[in-house]
Amino acid sequence: MGIFFGIILTIWISRISFKPVLTVNLTICFAYINFYICENICGVSGILSIVSMGLYMNYKGKTRVSVDAHHMLHNVWNLITFAAESGIFVLSGAIVSTKGKNFFTF
Repeated sequence: MGIFFGIILTIWISRISFKPVLTVNLTICFAYINFYICENICGVSGILSIVSMGLYMNYKGKTRVSVDAHHMLHNVWNLITFAAESGIFVLSGAIVSTKGKNFFTF
């Protein structure tokens, strides 16, 4: 399923190769659409589908993206990764601190 979405995304990106903002928006939207369709409609793993779409985009999609769009894609996805990791660490710290109060009382 992820390869199918990767092929569609690659074809679409090759038609708009010199519009970096639209390319970034397409990659973000396709990631969410891919996950939603696989999890809720097809009943398969959305994470594995996104991984296979990412592998396909790494293999074929890089040649279809302009240099400006590639640079912008790299920056935006690094920002999304940083925000997600920071949110996970804040949430895990809040959970551990509330669960650990009872453990460390003397």
